[in-house]
Amino acid sequence: MEELTRLTDDKEDLRDFYALYLYCFKGCDSKVRQNYFDYRYSHSLKYGVKQNEKLKSGLLSIPLEVNFHDVNYKMNGICDVATYPEHSGHGEISRLMKFALKEMYDDKVALSYLAPFSYKFYRKFGYEAAFDHCHYLVENRDLPKIKVEDETGTIERFEFGKAITILKPLYDESVKNRLGGLIRSVWWWNYLTIKHQDWKVAIYFDGAIKARGYLIYSDDEKTFRIQDFCSTDWTSFQHLTRFITQHQSMYQFFEYESSCPIAYLDILPEVSTVQAVIRPYMMARIVNLSAFVMQYPFLKDVESVELSVNDNILPENNGIWILSVKNGEVDFKKIRNETGGDIELEFSIQSLTQAFLGYCSLDYLVRTGKLRGKKAAVNKLSKSLMDKKPQIQDYF
Repeated sequence: MEELTRLTDDKEDLRDFYALYLYCFKGCDSKVRQNYFDYRYSHSLKYGVKQNEKLKSGLLSIPLEVNFHDVNYKMNGICDVATYPEHSGHGEISRLMKFALKEMYDDKVALSYLAPFSYKFYRKFGYEAAFDHCHYLVENRDLPKIKVEDETGTIERFEFGKAITILKPLYDESVKNRLGGLIRSVWWWNYLTIKHQDWKVAIYFDGAIKARGYLIYSDDEKTFRIQDFCSTDWTSFQHLTRFITQHQSMYQFFEYESSCPIAYLDILPEVSTVQAVIRPYMMARIVNLSAFVMQYPFLKDVESVELSVNDNILPENNGIWILSVKNGEVDFKKIRNETGGDIELEFSIQSLTQAFLGYCSLDYLVRTGKLRGKKAAVNKLSKSLMDKKPQIQDYF
């Protein structure tokens, strides 16, 4: 007998899901992998399809929070979506995704993120591209010479786990982490420590022994890999950058995958020697539309505008909505369950997500056929939406 069920934290369910995870993602079993998987599993909502009490398919939905322009949104991260090959093609993953999304909606979760194996596949569930990364690669011979204008302060190196109390406030205050990035709870910092035992940390302290920036990095025989770079001012930027270049004789390559989807190369004296590639990173979708819009940090007031929203997975989001913002107070109400008609703006849930997160402008969505709308309404709403590209550093 086949059943879709919420899995538990008992040893049998954990063992079966871990076996599914290892098989489908071709992972090599190790003590470290077992430890971080167990920790992630214990903090997740677990869903599975069983047949005769044997697990065939499963996924994890991790309850998290994100900071979007200083608004804290509930966000569930989807990961470890897997089904044994002999059971694929029977719609089990579709059933699991729909079930998990409906539970998120009922719990007033505003957003969901995931790292897709296929963009085409997850578009069926309302997700769309929302985060890009920029990957930099520099050979050691092309590293610039860094001149530090203010030699006050020091760089100190730490093990990652022992630096978290210093890193956390810098991470929380960083502008880039308030563009849709994770609000890292205590358990998530612990999870990163368990998973990334090869990470090292360099922290810049100013003359008052106050932490002003950090570098998280790892390495192998040939490559120095920057996992995260956070500077709060020009002086901390110079000190941390010089720390990187001081490893020039030790490594052939220097890599950095930045959560910022723009290649800032003008700080280098010779930009032609740098390889910079923009890569897709994660997808997102609005889950509970009302919960999302009612908290949205609109830039300006909005005169009443009609939005037609199509969501094939969560019919609760479907329909004609009226949005207005007056003196910062948001009014967002559904007036009809059916879509269509002579409406000012017609969105899919995917295009709405991209527009409101700032990944795509309304003008771009109109030009590419992802949004149908009257020009006056497009202009009116555009002035109120965030226009900075969203960023997320974490992965799940």
